[in-house]
Amino acid sequence: MQLQLSFIDLPCELIGQSAMGGRSSNLDKFQDYFTINKTGSTLAVKQTVSYWNEKRPSLGEILFQKHTITLNLNDYAPLGIDEVLISTASHLTLQGIKVPRLSIQANPAGVNINRSQFQELDLRGSACSFTLSNVAVANSVNIDIQSASVNWKPAPHELTLELKQVSGSATYCGKRLDALRTYSWGSGSPRVMVNCVGGSVNLG
Repeated sequence: MQLQLSFIDLPCELIGQSAMGGRSSNLDKFQDYFTINKTGSTLAVKQTVSYWNEKRPSLGEILFQKHTITLNLNDYAPLGIDEVLISTASHLTLQGIKVPRLSIQANPAGVNINRSQFQELDLRGSACSFTLSNVAVANSVNIDIQSASVNWKPAPHELTLELKQVSGSATYCGKRLDALRTYSWGSGSPRVMVNCVGGSVNLG
């Protein structure tokens, strides 16, 4: 089962099972902005109305009041979610997420992933930033960015790093790496593949 999430401009927080703390989904609070459809093996949650089209009493409320969604992935556990696909042009925080595969397309956006576990991780985007903190990936990571940045701290001590194309910069534990090379540390897993055009990838 796939869970597809699409966010246009609504700051969003996704809470996983390990970080639930008894909280439940508040997606219903924003039901006027979203459609939820189940087609075959895909559950799609899509923002269809621009949140900022709604009138606000003051500029201050727009700038300083943070509006977030808590989408509790555990609500969908009976469906057997094995892949989460996210498309966003907003600010997104994922916390305590544990799924086999996560794929994120961001343009433009700021994505933070905290205390999460995956078997496969796919990060793609332009004019965006990805920040990973205490994220464990067992098998493979694919990074494909343009004029964007990826910061993973702490990065795995054991991995294989393949730099396919780097016109920006790539570093591992503060050491600059050369393009079109493959590096390996320890067991060599996970395998991290990097395409970085005019951006930066910092691991460690």
